[in-house]
Amino acid sequence: MKLTSNRKNRIRHFHFLCIFFLFSYSSVVLSDEYVVNSHYCYGSNKEWFIEGRIVEAREDSQAKVSDNWIQNLWRKTRQLSNDEEKDTSINIIAQEQIFRLDTDDEGFFDIVIKPSPPVKSGWYEIKSIFNAETKPLCQLLVPDINNRTGIISDFDDTVIVSDITSKPKAIFNTMTLNFKQRELVTGMPDRFREILKQNPVPDHALLFFVTGSHKQMQKGLEDFLAYHNFPSHTTIAKKISGNNPDPILDQYQYKLEKITHILKLYPEVSFTLFGDDGEKDPEVYDTVRQNFSSQIGEIWIRKVSNDPDRKKYPNQRYF
Repeated sequence: MKLTSNRKNRIRHFHFLCIFFLFSYSSVVLSDEYVVNSHYCYGSNKEWFIEGRIVEAREDSQAKVSDNWIQNLWRKTRQLSNDEEKDTSINIIAQEQIFRLDTDDEGFFDIVIKPSPPVKSGWYEIKSIFNAETKPLCQLLVPDINNRTGIISDFDDTVIVSDITSKPKAIFNTMTLNFKQRELVTGMPDRFREILKQNPVPDHALLFFVTGSHKQMQKGLEDFLAYHNFPSHTTIAKKISGNNPDPILDQYQYKLEKITHILKLYPEVSFTLFGDDGEKDPEVYDTVRQNFSSQIGEIWIRKVSNDPDRKKYPNQRYF
């Protein structure tokens, strides 16, 4: 009997869901040891911000360009379904001091440290102590005092092609393609590097990615940025669970709060802003420009919207 196209599609969707739930179940029952992951680690000479999460480790095969969608879906599902170590003590070592923290009900921990006296510029190693093991957690950059140029950038459809204006395409790209198969927005790593070279000490320059992607997706973002050799950076992703979650749907308010915090932390730095017009970047950046005019250099917007009536804002250039 010949199948209709609609029935074929239903069968494909059924197979997809079966595989997805099989992977999800397998990810839950296959338990591993717990690891401490860093989400962000940045600060000034007077104030440091550190956040991380304790989750169940997953042994991941190395992603390959030749991987098929099933392999990628398996890997991504295991990443998203990690169990967390909630209500657990962890120690953070910074500046030879030990800070005791407790994770929340989703395994997250965070701390604000105020070095005394204020520290010099440079890279500082932060360590964690968990289950009697001391391990490196992250490298924290205190920018050089003479550096006056930084970058704040979106991620999806600004440095990576995500098709965010089509939610089904965006989800498909995220779940079935690995970071080596995702498409880079041409020239962005070199473009960022050239801007940061304006500083006397480029290796101590500030580059922030402020993304609406969830923290559970952050490993894929970091893998992509490393694979394409982006400069050293800090990624701030959206927290959708645990204590003090970010707004889930309000991209405008979420990004405005994060970028405002960065600008206030580094009042002497002028930032170039990169985003796209698929969601709220133009609106956020226009508000930021009005509120912090002396700290905003160029604003670059990647055009991805198909809406001919999409509003454009002054002092924003398109690419």
